[in-house]
Amino acid sequence: MNEALDDVWKDDLLERQHDGEFLQKLLVTKSEEKKEDADSPSYVLNIDQSWGAGKTFFLERFQKQLENANYLTCYINAWEDDFSEDPMIPIISALDEQIIRKTTNSSNDAQLQAAKDRFTKAIKIVGRHIVHAGLKKAIGISISEISDDLTTEKIAEEVGKISEEVAQNSSAEIIENFRKTRENLNEFKQAFSAIINEVSKTGHQAPIFILVDELDRCKPTYTILLLERIKHLFAVEGAVFVLTTDKEQLAHAISAVYGAKFDSIRYLNRFFDSTYRFPTPSIENFVKFQISSHVIDEEKLSAPFDLDTIDFIIECINAYKLTLRDVKQCLGRLKTITSLWNSSVKIQLVYILPLLFSDHLGDQDEFNALENCDDQAWFDQWKKKGKARKDFNITYTEGNHINYKVKSVSFTELTANFFSYSRNLLNDLPQTGSEAGGARIWLYQLFFREYQIEHHARHTHGQRIISRVRRYPQYVQNAASLSER
Repeated sequence: MNEALDDVWKDDLLERQHDGEFLQKLLVTKSEEKKEDADSPSYVLNIDQSWGAGKTFFLERFQKQLENANYLTCYINAWEDDFSEDPMIPIISALDEQIIRKTTNSSNDAQLQAAKDRFTKAIKIVGRHIVHAGLKKAIGISISEISDDLTTEKIAEEVGKISEEVAQNSSAEIIENFRKTRENLNEFKQAFSAIINEVSKTGHQAPIFILVDELDRCKPTYTILLLERIKHLFAVEGAVFVLTTDKEQLAHAISAVYGAKFDSIRYLNRFFDSTYRFPTPSIENFVKFQISSHVIDEEKLSAPFDLDTIDFIIECINAYKLTLRDVKQCLGRLKTITSLWNSSVKIQLVYILPLLFSDHLGDQDEFNALENCDDQAWFDQWKKKGKARKDFNITYTEGNHINYKVKSVSFTELTANFFSYSRNLLNDLPQTGSEAGGARIWLYQLFFREYQIEHHARHTHGQRIISRVRRYPQYVQNAASLSER
């Protein structure tokens, strides 16, 4: 058992450690194989997952795992840097801060320093041509068109398209400028390759890993430019890029730039050597991760009979047979509700969850029955043919810790009884509830506790004091109206 590795993944609720170990072995092997590919010696992996699947969590832990295994790594949050005019700048900056400055080689400092100096010089030269898009403005050719197989005819063709102002220069000058730029780009790649070669001699394993996160949240134009920079400037032997995206959403964004008929998926795939998708997690693990990542304040939530809130949420999710996407969206709304909840009275999951789920699923009839606290109408909707609903039993104890009985009540029965109490005024609760056994005494205590907390159980003759639970439907609808990423 690797204790250091287990510590890295100690809060791995989605069980991604296996993916991390697999990908480390795969990428090291693939990087070695790519040495034979002179045209594209680096390796680029795309981790393709929708929002909320834990891409950032994985990449942060994966970086620690790689560093524990003595690999040099560089982490880039592309979204935080997309204010930059050109993604080359934050890539180089991250490489400099996280790898180059931290490496020393006492046995051969001169060669390492020479490689660093060469790389710095190459950055300055290429920066003049690339960072300010000088090449595109000067000769009408973008970086994606720069390659060794460009012919003089191709260049001359592009020269014919440039603006009248630039056309005043001779074709020979333009061609010569282009060739110089290409030479500078080749020098940059060689300098980058040299720096990788030298830092790999500092006691670290090869290759180096450059991890790029949040790419799908960037401006489409920035994303395109970043991918092209990686492909044309940083594709050298010994470099592995791991990029996290929601490829489907990213493709939609790119289509918005190039047009609906543009094949965005095919375009994106040309930048990646392979794509990896995480295995589907269990509902239980997914809920735990979502609650943790959404930072839902569990202290504001209450399950029946003081049961574990997460366990009860999972039971309700299974009862409604929600998909992982449904769960993610519903828990996002629950986060919004808990954030806005300003009472010390807890939110009752037995009511808020059916409201959330029915609203999300577009079941207006069920939502209306829930909103009106109409137990019979809701129960009729629950049993309606064709609905994927599965009732479950809730176990609780009655009595004290010495003399007690284990009992159970179905979810539907408890919810129906909840409605009957919520229809009453807090200052006019049925007195039989305080003497009844089973679920009814829990319900009575629940609503009477709210009366005590909110109104101090004062004599309120003639007033209509309504429970806060009657506000749940409005909270749910407001949260649904808020579109969050």
